[in-house]
Order: sequence, then structure tokens, then C-alpha cells
Amino acid sequence: MYQDYEMEFSSAQDLSQQTGTYASTNVIDIGSGNTAKNVGSGSPITIVVTVTEAFASGGSATLTIQPFVNDTANNTSPSILVSSPLLAMADLPLGAEYTYTLPALSERYKSGMRYLGVNYIIATATTTAGAVDARVTVNPQTNG
Repeated sequence: MYQDYEMEFSSAQDLSQQTGTYASTNVIDIGSGNTAKNVGSGSPITIVVTVTEAFASGGSATLTIQPFVNDTANNTSPSILVSSPLLAMADLPLGAEYTYTLPALSERYKSGMRYLGVNYIIATATTTAGAVDARVTVNPQTNG
């Protein structure tokens, strides 16, 4: 799998948190209008989220992963591109990977949605352990 570390949203981002929405450590500025970068060059863009520390909770916490685009770097009004199902703690052991293929983004770029990022939503209970890496890749690894 090709990985470009300049296209990284999270690197061992600590998600042992109270319930709430947490934005990825980094967003990627893809430009807008005539200055938009040609992200993917005609290939589907995939975001891979890898669990780097197994998740745990004293309760029945869940995690939802939501790649987004936004018109500001501070994530004030994200436009969600895709959303994972609710992931239980048992779904988040060390090494678990989740991949999200993004829909076509070109129209969003033209409308000023120039920042690409990931939201992590912790619900139901506090997580007491858990961390993730998240990055863009063009050719995700598959088993098989």
C-alpha cells in the first residue's frame, strides 16, 4: 500500500476520551477553484484508519469514523463524505483497519470545500484506551 505521510490525518492519535466529536490532528488543504490540487489523478481516493492501540471502555463506548471536507481548516461546518457504522470496542483491537473510498470531490472543491479531514465520534461512554493512524492512500492493501 502506497502511503504519503504528507497526506496523514492522524498518527497514533489518542482517542481515550469522553463522549464527543474529535477532529483528526491534521487536515489536508487541497486548494479550491482553479488552484485545487489534482488529488488522486482520476483514481479513487481511499482513507485508511488503523488502530494503533486497542480500544477499551469501562462502559459500552462506540466509535464512528467520518471523513469530511470543510471550507475552513478549523472544522466548524464539516460536510461528511461517508460514515462508518457504530464500531463497538470489540471491533477495535490493535491492528484493525477500516477503509473508506471517497465520493467524487471535484464539485466540492469548486464550492470552496478545500480541507479534507476525519472526525472521530465517541458515544455512549468514555473510552479508556485507543489510538489510530489515518491517511490517504491510492492503492489500499487487500487480503486476498
